[in-house]
Amino acid sequence: MKKRLPLKKACILAFVTLVSCAPQSKLLQPTGDRATVAIRNRVTFLGELLAVSDSTVLFKIESATASALPQEKIISVRVDDLQSITIAGYSNKSWVTPLLLFEVVPALLLTAAASSAEAEAGSVLLVFSIPPALTYIAFATSTPPAPKFEHPVMPAQLESLKKFARFPQGLTTAQLEQLLAANQQSNIRRFE
Repeated sequence: MKKRLPLKKACILAFVTLVSCAPQSKLLQPTGDRATVAIRNRVTFLGELLAVSDSTVLFKIESATASALPQEKIISVRVDDLQSITIAGYSNKSWVTPLLLFEVVPALLLTAAASSAEAEAGSVLLVFSIPPALTYIAFATSTPPAPKFEHPVMPAQLESLKKFARFPQGLTTAQLEQLLAANQQSNIRRFE
């Protein structure tokens, strides 16, 4: 005789299975990646990477550390004037909090319990510190650094930088006009 899985249990099982397949936050987006940009005159700003050409990089400024930046949001920076570009969102360190909560804190609590029971607390701490240490080493060595491009930016690096832009293929005239109109600008401000 075959047993049938009740409908309620089947729905719960399907939900739990599908939740693990939910999309992650770092999927393709209609915007470019956020980048921290340092210009050679020591101005730094946070902005969206819009497009990359052989001689200029186009950004949409979100925030800046200096008042020397123009009022316009859409600016272009010559490649030669760039000190560095660091792409945000690729060096994921979200594993640190669960490591602390589920491995380090229990090890400390077990050590405290061992010391209150007059057991050898030092050896308990040593034994229960091994799994968090191994987990930390595994995750720290497998977490890639944030993509960074530093002066002088070579043509091969520019080609690699394009994949982080909103318009990796470059901007057409119509796209540029729409972008400027959406940001209430008449032209692109060249920042030097």
